[in-house]
Amino acid sequence: MAEEQEQEQSSDPGAKTLGNFPFYYQFNPVDERLNKLDSAHVVSTILSVDNGVKDDVPFCLLDIGCNTGELTVELQRLLASQTKRQVHCFGCDVDPRLVETARASFLSGNSARIQQQGGKVEADAPRSLEFGVLDVSEHDALAVEAERFLRARGRDRFSLVCLFSVTMWIHVNVGDDKFMRTLSTLCNLTDALLVEPQRSPSYKTCRRRLRRGKGEQPPYIDRLALRGAKLFPAIKLQIEGAGFALVAELGTTTWKRPLWLFVRRGNPACSGGVDVDGGGVGADGDGDGVGIEEGHVQIAASDDGGENELKKTKTAARDDKGDDR
Repeated sequence: MAEEQEQEQSSDPGAKTLGNFPFYYQFNPVDERLNKLDSAHVVSTILSVDNGVKDDVPFCLLDIGCNTGELTVELQRLLASQTKRQVHCFGCDVDPRLVETARASFLSGNSARIQQQGGKVEADAPRSLEFGVLDVSEHDALAVEAERFLRARGRDRFSLVCLFSVTMWIHVNVGDDKFMRTLSTLCNLTDALLVEPQRSPSYKTCRRRLRRGKGEQPPYIDRLALRGAKLFPAIKLQIEGAGFALVAELGTTTWKRPLWLFVRRGNPACSGGVDVDGGGVGADGDGDGVGIEEGHVQIAASDDGGENELKKTKTAARDDKGDDR
């Protein structure tokens, strides 16, 4: 029921195609994610990715699919409450209307410059909070925006990139190959990655609701080979193949979506995992589409020949049996 509610909240077919629901946080509250992160061990692990970085260099977070900004702001507050380091956040979304709402709500006056530990900063210093229109699957545009944001803050990578319930929307709009490349591109831009991927039922609900409402289907939703029981393992392998380790599985949110924390190998935060309750979610779905063998991810071409073959070699592969109820 919750999965169907997610799709029905907007009468705008475009919103259902891109996931840019105008009242998203009314039916998927911010606390759903924050409750999984609001632990001293989890927050300290996230903040420790910046161990070794100079104290005057801010922790930098990229929140992809920020919608109207509420979660971005609460993440900033949570992290800033447990560190003396400045926390700077860039929330991005494909929908200019949502970005404008976020800016109007949270960037009025000088509030964005005076929000860390109650202290003032110089007038010409970069804002600690920004919102921008950006499609992260357009890798050149992503690189430009990332460089602009990071250079102003003396960094060459983000501390943390967040993907909260946006993986499906990228996937169905760009296809298997570009979705995998987008994950790798994001990994190159950060030291840690927080991922809440949508499960297979979300894909099915998206297709069904658009057909029922006579909306335009996302271009790749019926051409995906990466689906079913192999979707989650393939996402994990792609991120791990970019040099990251899964250090925490933080349980699941109301819609049974897992929350994974990955950290770049060699980073101080990667020395040990986070001990949390809730367990992880492994394989997801009905088992069709993509084959996984130990050490390999195989994405076969789609039925219409529209997808290229992708083969990613890895040292290990997980093919756990997850609960897909």
